[in-house]
Amino acid sequence: MTHTRGSRSLAEMIRSASACLWLTVLAGLAPASAQLNDTCTASLQSRTTQVAADGSFLLTAVPTDASLHRIRVQCVPPGGGFVQGESDLFRLIPNGQVNLEGGIRFGVLTPVPTALELTVASPLTTRGASTPIVV
Repeated sequence: MTHTRGSRSLAEMIRSASACLWLTVLAGLAPASAQLNDTCTASLQSRTTQVAADGSFLLTAVPTDASLHRIRVQCVPPGGGFVQGESDLFRLIPNGQVNLEGGIRFGVLTPVPTALELTVASPLTTRGASTPIVV
């Protein structure tokens, strides 16, 4: 049996607490050719915001859960072109501040997961039966 996970259910979203995250990226962690500044936008969970000149940004109303998350940034430098980057994985802190100690890495990006496949060891044939799930 296979199940593909799409969006979260309404019940899961209601159970999630909303958080206001102030994210600070340590200066000097991006390569000289790509700097996190006001030419960039930062995104997390379909929320996007403009990055400040000092590399910080604020994302509001972000639902928190136990999952790992990653900030993705897109920059359009003054000389033209398009540069993308991402943070390491981190956990959200309800109504808290997250410091991205690893900074933003520009260049090669980790693909965004589009599906989750679950398999069961044996089919369920009776009501109330259970079986281990493998991800």
